[in-house]
Amino acid sequence: MDEKNIQEIILEIRLIQEKILLLLEHVNVKLNLAEKEDWLDNNDLIRALKVTDKTLYRWRRNGKLDFGELGGKYYYSRNKIAKIIAEREAALGKKITL
Repeated sequence: MDEKNIQEIILEIRLIQEKILLLLEHVNVKLNLAEKEDWLDNNDLIRALKVTDKTLYRWRRNGKLDFGELGGKYYYSRNKIAKIIAEREAALGKKITL
């Protein structure tokens, strides 16, 4: 291995390190957000709102639900879905508890 190859390998390692640091910062931001707010997952909403996974998908796609995604799983702010729960309660004529 010559000096040029070693320098190229070092450069590649530094680029990988930068990417790892960016990913770790992203995960840290997600974790900090999760600590500050109570989050619900798909199953929580399906049970509470008595809707299907397909309905949640449609609401996400149409922008009716704010959501975050982490590790391929969707999370919803308990505070932001309060309006949807109130609407569902009115439609069902009963109180929904989360």
